[in-house]
Amino acid sequence: YNLTPQLVVSFDSSYSSGQIDKLLSAGISYLFLNAGAGSNFSVVEMQNTLLGELTGEMHNAYLLNQWMNQSLSAISNQTSNITASKELSAFYYQSSGSDIYTTGNNTFFNDFFEYSHLKNVAISVQGGFATVSPEVIAASPPDIIFLDQYVNSSALTVYPFNDTPAYRNGSVYVLPNENIFSEPNFRDVYAIPWMIDKAYGFKVTIPALPYNLQDNPDPIASGG
Repeated sequence: YNLTPQLVVSFDSSYSSGQIDKLLSAGISYLFLNAGAGSNFSVVEMQNTLLGELTGEMHNAYLLNQWMNQSLSAISNQTSNITASKELSAFYYQSSGSDIYTTGNNTFFNDFFEYSHLKNVAISVQGGFATVSPEVIAASPPDIIFLDQYVNSSALTVYPFNDTPAYRNGSVYVLPNENIFSEPNFRDVYAIPWMIDKAYGFKVTIPALPYNLQDNPDPIASGG
């Protein structure tokens, strides 16, 4: 399809300089939004503002950021009874193989954990999405494991996962939409109620978006 875009927005840093140069030579602007270390909900709001400036939709960007803040506040209010002593521990298994990849501190995924009142057992991991040693997991065995769609569940049948409360109790949940957990944008807010429901067994509600969209903006419900 010849979509003739004026701007390409990417969360993937694997594009070569040659590929990006081709876009720029064709008069197409390129914008990379970081999904790794240093990315959080505040950064998402700044990205909304930047995209609003680029597209001439500043008012909509303002409304979107306002909705995000109202939603996060609503989540905090509805989970205020989950005190620190009641918080469960959790681990995000992003990819498996020779190494175990997860998300550490100072990432937007760690914001998911914090707003969901879950203790990230990999909080000591630096550099955003990175590897973690089996010993870190064994030292703080998680109560909940969130499994990326591309991680085979058989990876949990071996050390260190097979002796965790999450594995023993069947508290392992496959992400319903991988993109919402790997691409920082306003739709990430919808991930938090899903995580709270899986971990604590109750539903929280957030305000509706301040404008109508043709497609359901909730990627958990829409599957896209």
